[in-house]
Amino acid sequence: MNEIGRLIVTLVSAFLLIGSTVFALNMMSDFARISQGDYNATQDMAEDIAEEVTDTAIWSAVIYVAIAFASALGLGGLVAILKRLQ
Repeated sequence: MNEIGRLIVTLVSAFLLIGSTVFALNMMSDFARISQGDYNATQDMAEDIAEEVTDTAIWSAVIYVAIAFASALGLGGLVAILKRLQ
């Protein structure tokens, strides 16, 4: 179970890192466009922020549901791993 837990944490961390990096790059690009006078970039920035907030809420809901199922099945080790991801 310990190896599976480490694998889960590694995969989830990789996905979170990639998602955060993409969001940061989009924000920097939009900010650069705004500073150059492209006011349409504010709409792009607002859309990027809204998408990130939605993705974060969905991800949190998935983790809470996974914790509930793991708790119901008596998988305390998995619950501890999932709680670390929050």
